[in-house]
Amino acid sequence: MRFENLSLSSEPTEKQQFQNIRFSISSTSLKLLDKGVATIIRNAKGMNLGVWGPYILPTEVLNMEYRLAPSPKGINLVRNVEVVYHWRVVDVLGSSEMVEQIKAGVIGNHHVSIDVEVVDLAVLM
Repeated sequence: MRFENLSLSSEPTEKQQFQNIRFSISSTSLKLLDKGVATIIRNAKGMNLGVWGPYILPTEVLNMEYRLAPSPKGINLVRNVEVVYHWRVVDVLGSSEMVEQIKAGVIGNHHVSIDVEVVDLAVLM
């Protein structure tokens, strides 16, 4: 991505007001996660924004144990469940007003979770 046309005048241009917006996407379903990531990338590129990623983060495994109600015979049943969370990160160079437009196709999906944060570009370099 080239930034040749950025002016260094005292008044910031629209491009200088852009920030690095980090989308952290997680899901228990790898297929739905990939669809959500593809939608975010497609929406951002459709708005002519710079996109970096997706970056794959380590899978998180959560082990849970819970007891079921006792049966009529007085036996407590114990159930062990393993929940696997998959994570992806996508960085977009845009303004915070564009976040809702970028997330447009993913918001209605309850199986995908999206966290949005603004990351300082100096930290990334």
